[in-house]
Amino acid sequence: MLVCKGLSKAYQNVLVFKDVNLHFGQRSHLLIGSNGSGKSTLLRILAGLEAPYKGEVNWQFTSTPRIAFASESVLPPDVYTAKEVFALVENYNEVDFNKKAELIDALKFMAFLDTKVAELSSGSLKKLLLICALMKKSEVLLLDEPFASLDKISQEKMQEFILSDERFRIVVDHHQLMPNEGIVEMPNSAKAKL
Repeated sequence: MLVCKGLSKAYQNVLVFKDVNLHFGQRSHLLIGSNGSGKSTLLRILAGLEAPYKGEVNWQFTSTPRIAFASESVLPPDVYTAKEVFALVENYNEVDFNKKAELIDALKFMAFLDTKVAELSSGSLKKLLLICALMKKSEVLLLDEPFASLDKISQEKMQEFILSDERFRIVVDHHQLMPNEGIVEMPNSAKAKL
């Protein structure tokens, strides 16, 4: 489904990872690795939000896949309300409105629809990002720490939604709530100057 060949990434001449070769062959993957190994950076590269310094990403789909991505490293504008963020997502993506309504209800998010992004708690912000990703119709789902900042009940609900999702997915999960199938490990890359 996905092959990463010789990927390297650096910021301002500081290497994040070098010559990473990974194969994602199943539908569901848990991406693990030590802190600072570049898991979140890799997800942003896979989402097409950043380019690698070197190497290539080869999606094994008949056409370029649509990707739904949720990460606190990519946030909506602070001045938008949650409702406005949803409208923005809906304007530029094909969405499943039933799934959106189901997620809003299950995560008890209705009370926050008129709240600005800057005023959301970390848990409510996480819910907003996850709802936006999960309501998109896409072939690929990339989730960076989907359980962080969520209360126990919301973690359980989110786990159910993610596990029932049929899309090709890669999840980074330090809370260890995802099953240990399809584990892919980031190699440890010591940070060094290029």
